[in-house]
Amino acid sequence: MVGSAVRSTLIEAEFAWTAASLVIPAEALDASTSCGEVNRRFTDDPDAPPAFAVRHGSSFGLIDRESCTTTFALRFGRELYERRPVTAIMDREPLVVESGLDIGAVSALVADRKPNALRSGFVVVDAHGAYCGIGTGLDLMRATAEHLQSLMIRQSLMHETLVENEKLASLGSLVAGIAHEINTPLGVALVAASQLDEATGGISAALESGTLQRSDLAAYLEMAREISKLLLGNTTRAAELVQSFKQVAVDQTSDERRSFALVAYVNDVVVSLRPQIRRSHVNVSVEGPEDLIVDGHPGVFAQIVTNFITNAITHAFEGKPGGSIRLRIARRPRDLIRFSFDDDGRGISAEHVEHIFEPFFTTRRGRGGSGLGLNIVYNLVRRVLGGRVWVETAVGAGTTFHVEFPRVTPQQAVAHAGPPATERIPDERHAVR
Repeated sequence: MVGSAVRSTLIEAEFAWTAASLVIPAEALDASTSCGEVNRRFTDDPDAPPAFAVRHGSSFGLIDRESCTTTFALRFGRELYERRPVTAIMDREPLVVESGLDIGAVSALVADRKPNALRSGFVVVDAHGAYCGIGTGLDLMRATAEHLQSLMIRQSLMHETLVENEKLASLGSLVAGIAHEINTPLGVALVAASQLDEATGGISAALESGTLQRSDLAAYLEMAREISKLLLGNTTRAAELVQSFKQVAVDQTSDERRSFALVAYVNDVVVSLRPQIRRSHVNVSVEGPEDLIVDGHPGVFAQIVTNFITNAITHAFEGKPGGSIRLRIARRPRDLIRFSFDDDGRGISAEHVEHIFEPFFTTRRGRGGSGLGLNIVYNLVRRVLGGRVWVETAVGAGTTFHVEFPRVTPQQAVAHAGPPATERIPDERHAVR
């Protein structure tokens, strides 16, 4: 995450990327100034600017240090130009830029009109044509590099913000779904408890009045046993939902590292997503060794599983109700783990499969698709798990995502390995069946 100091600097620099920021406030010479005088300014004054603008009627000329000193170094140069006006050796058509132009526009002008300005410099004027100073190619290149770095940092900040929003949206959906899911067992338990309370009041009244019969007591005890089973089952169900939600929600909002049973944890994530899964009429199963222990950040797996399932429900089964999803976990050589996500949905076209891990790529633009779900998965797998992810797919035949990572994940985030679109894992990065 970029620090607040950098953020502040970027905000302050928002309006600094113009030609005005390049201006060296050097005086403009009169056209009658001799070449010898200009040469002495360059050679005698180490603090002299790299170039001087020359007022020439209603326009400007430009004489730079290199051109002037080279001219006087030539044979007969000093004798020929000592007393002649500077107009004899100046550039009569220098690049003149307006101070309000942004750095990109100045660079474009240099490239299109005056590439030599990178060496000699250029004249800067204000919106009314009044002289402001000169600019140099070196300063322009430095400012361009800083501007590009600023844009990259801004893009990174925007991406991080969108990713965090995506995670919060996912957590919000999880909270709403679990709240709805818990309502059912708690509602049943409440009705059962009310019935038991009412029946207990009736049996107590009969006992106090002496009218209690053996058959009444037997009926009450039978009902109490049934209601107790109902209460136990529904409160246990609610407790399981709360427990799975609590752990998954805490993991998704923290960076805690711990050892955990991967298969059991993935089952907890699936339970927390059950309301969303039920609405889509998709069957989800989890397969793998129950004793497989992972040392890492469980919240990462919660986010990956959530994004895979949400992505499948949104895209793979759009217009195709029902279907099935299999989450397969297996041990691999060298203490690696492979997590495979299979769906029997619509599959991904060859046109789109090249771009699915890229940020902001979505086939549901304007219909709720952010294009960040699989990009988040890609970055979590590469940077946090220290693993790799690839896809096998065919239109009409479903999709399989494979994630392979070390059982003990890296202690620190792995440096980003470049944009997804440029990465190639032979035969496994992507495969269209």
